[in-house]
Amino acid sequence: MLCRLVGNRSLGARYTASIKAIACYSTSGKQRNGKIYESAIDAVADVQDGAQILFGGFGICGIPEKMINALKQKGVKNITGVSNNGGVIDMIISEKAVFTVEKGVGLTLIEVAEGYTVDDIIASTGAKFTVSPNLKKMGQIPV
Repeated sequence: MLCRLVGNRSLGARYTASIKAIACYSTSGKQRNGKIYESAIDAVADVQDGAQILFGGFGICGIPEKMINALKQKGVKNITGVSNNGGVIDMIISEKAVFTVEKGVGLTLIEVAEGYTVDDIIASTGAKFTVSPNLKKMGQIPV
């Protein structure tokens, strides 16, 4: 499945804001079928565990945050996300943990939020990672 944002779509007078529409294409053989979805939740309704998803976009602005959140909300597991943004990131920061990302090494857990353990992070991510020997509790950056 290939998904990309295709611009604003008005939801009519009932809603005061516009949302981005999401176009998703499934490919099988030479046939290509496409559909426009009004929300990320609608777009991932048929995505199952183990799916491969190609995310369109370019650079930092191409990160499919709404799609990732929708997949997380749905609870899909063991998906492979493919992007043309390879090598863009070197750190992943979430509400529970901080990971470094190194080519050829993978993910390394370097910080864990207060109230969480490494086992909690393993259970909630399902990702393969190493734990830094200098693992720290997450801190706040003074502003």
